[in-house]
Amino acid sequence: MIIRPAHPYEAPALKQVTLAAKQFWGYDSEWMTRWGNLVRITPEYLEQHHAYIADEASVILGWYAIEEHGPVAELGHLWVVPERIGSGIGRALWTHALEQARTLGAKQMELEADTHAEGFYQHMGARRVRMVKTEMERMLPIMVVDL
Repeated sequence: MIIRPAHPYEAPALKQVTLAAKQFWGYDSEWMTRWGNLVRITPEYLEQHHAYIADEASVILGWYAIEEHGPVAELGHLWVVPERIGSGIGRALWTHALEQARTLGAKQMELEADTHAEGFYQHMGARRVRMVKTEMERMLPIMVVDL
């Protein structure tokens, strides 16, 4: 497996990975449709942010994007295809994202975690700093990791 930059033309495939990974947690179809309409993964998004793909033999296994840089980088996305969740791909993407954030000059990385993924991020060294209400009318943890 390699981790490589995402290309704008891969936006539809990355959105599919994102939706499949979210669905893995058992959200119903109505909720997924509403959430899917809010998720904007476009060629322009990939051009404007630092996005990377976990690629194995030209198959996308997962991806992440850092949406902002500066003293606090924001991890906008980190997703792994459902059949490979728990296989170390998430850890590899996380480690790569931390390295990229440091390269961009960040001192911390912040993210909004799905409640199902909070344990993963805690295991990776992030800590919950607050809760926020989302567009989907639920409370999600904001997590931070020092770089």
